[in-house]
Amino acid sequence: MGNNVNMGLLDAMRASAVKRWQIVDVFRDQSLAEHTFGVMAIAMKMVEKFYPIMTKPDDTADITMEKVYRQREMMDAVMRAAMVHDLPEVVTGDIPTPTKKVMGLRKSLQELENRIYFCGFTYGEYKQEVRDIVVAADLLEAALYLQNYRNTQSAHANSVYAKILERMKEVPMAYAMFIELNNTPPLELDDMMPVSDKL
Repeated sequence: MGNNVNMGLLDAMRASAVKRWQIVDVFRDQSLAEHTFGVMAIAMKMVEKFYPIMTKPDDTADITMEKVYRQREMMDAVMRAAMVHDLPEVVTGDIPTPTKKVMGLRKSLQELENRIYFCGFTYGEYKQEVRDIVVAADLLEAALYLQNYRNTQSAHANSVYAKILERMKEVPMAYAMFIELNNTPPLELDDMMPVSDKL
């Protein structure tokens, strides 16, 4: 087994040059950096939703310091884990999942990835509870990306999207948010205007 390595800032910044979805027909390329941002944003919302400070809406008496610290601790750990979860792909590239499976690369890639540190962190060191949130966020980000950018005329792209949706049903946190997000209208600038200005 080789040595652990500390990834430098300039190496990490190359995440914007690493392309995802190499074998899937999509209308717009996605970089590893864009994907990472999406996973981080989704993971933050998951912590907010599934580790609430208030369990009863608008009941500030329900807030305890224990809940506040728990959510903050989880948020910090999830943000760091989401940041580094795919960062080793700056070195390896984004190897398609079917290639990893067929060639039996998962274990050796995981061992390699667990030796690449950024700012003292590597994904494999996080507790399972944190990794579960990042896995759910990663899956949801992939589903949302393909929902918006896959070539719907491509049987392969549709098949990949369908497999991700099926996998997401096994991850309740991701599936619940997917359903919720698909029933939420997008934020518009007009939504921020006072009612009197809209008239």
